[in-house]
Amino acid sequence: MIKAAIIGDADPEMRNALTHGDRTYQLDLIHLISDTSYYLWSDQELSLKERNKLVTRLETIIWPLKNSVLKHMKDKNFQALQVRIHKTVDAMEKLSEELVGLRCFKTARFIRKHSNNAVTFAVMAVKGVQIPWNSNIIERLMGEISKRTKHKWMRWTTKGLEAMLNLVLTRYVSEESYQKFKHEIVKGDNLKLISGEVQIINTTGVTC
Repeated sequence: MIKAAIIGDADPEMRNALTHGDRTYQLDLIHLISDTSYYLWSDQELSLKERNKLVTRLETIIWPLKNSVLKHMKDKNFQALQVRIHKTVDAMEKLSEELVGLRCFKTARFIRKHSNNAVTFAVMAVKGVQIPWNSNIIERLMGEISKRTKHKWMRWTTKGLEAMLNLVLTRYVSEESYQKFKHEIVKGDNLKLISGEVQIINTTGVTC
């Protein structure tokens, strides 16, 4: 039984490092589309119009699977979902074969290599386990951490940075715990005001 799934881009080093044992891999479908567009450009065989048509075709293959997962997770018709999974993989492999005929070898290899990684979220749905089909939530989280911590001239102690990361993670993972923190700690008696002094010092004719 698969106990964990890694959702990310097509970086092989990350996939090889994190997926082993009872872990599996889901290629972010947004990255699937954007990377396919990049590889089509890299193959340098087709015009922009031709490349866009192929990207659109890939979208018509993969997006119906996303909708099928939502539908069949509700009605529990996992047999129909299994059929959709096979159709999706077969369609991607057929597209890969056509790309070989168009001499788009890099794109063909990419799609063929990831045809199974692209449907992991649906395979797990058949087993009653729901996972995301993209990594948007973690990317938003990393953006929030960057916004909170990467300011010019800012320096963090290890303890201070750990506290900030825990706070941001708590807000994303447990809204209940985050609200409790705001109401019981931030607005409670534990909140202390910071005091300070201002001095004006005259140095060589310049007032500071």
